[in-house]
Amino acid sequence: MAKTLHEPTPTSAVARLLDRGAAARALQPVSDSAPRDIEPATRTTAVQDLNKPPPTPAPATKREFLLSTDAERTFNQLMTLYRDATGSRLTSSQLFRAILRAIAHALPEIEREVCRLGAMRLPANGRGFESQREHFERRLATAFAAGMRAAATYHLEADEAARTRDRTGR
Repeated sequence: MAKTLHEPTPTSAVARLLDRGAAARALQPVSDSAPRDIEPATRTTAVQDLNKPPPTPAPATKREFLLSTDAERTFNQLMTLYRDATGSRLTSSQLFRAILRAIAHALPEIEREVCRLGAMRLPANGRGFESQREHFERRLATAFAAGMRAAATYHLEADEAARTRDRTGR
C-alpha cells in the first residue's frame, strides 16, 4: 500500500513535468463554455484600441554598409550637424531614414539624371582600383546631386497629405 504524504507536493518545474495528472489536464480539450480569465478593464481597452489608428510598423530590415574613410567622415559630420541642430540623441538609422524620405520625394528627378549616365562598367573591388571606384562613385554622386537640385522643395505637409491619401484612397 502507498504511503500517505506528510509533506506538500514539490512545486519545482521538474517535479511538475513528472506529474502525470498535470500532463493529463494539459492535454484535455478546452471547452468553449469555460470561463475566460479576461478582466473587464482589458476588454474595455481592447475596444478603445479599435478606435485608434494602427501604429506605424517598426522597421524590419537591417542593412550594413561599408564606408570609405571619406564617406565615414562625411556621415559623422552630418550626424554631428543634425544632433547639434536638433539637440537630440539622433541615431544613424533615424538620420538615414530621413535622408531616404527626402530621396523618395526626388526619385523622378534622380531617375532622369541617372538615365543620362548611360551604361557604366562597375570597377573592381581589389587593391589598386581605388581611383576607378572613386571616379565611378563621383559620377553617381553628380547625377544624384543634380536630381536632388531639380526636385521641388520637400514639404512635410505634402508628405502628410500623400500618406493620408494612401490610407483613405481619396
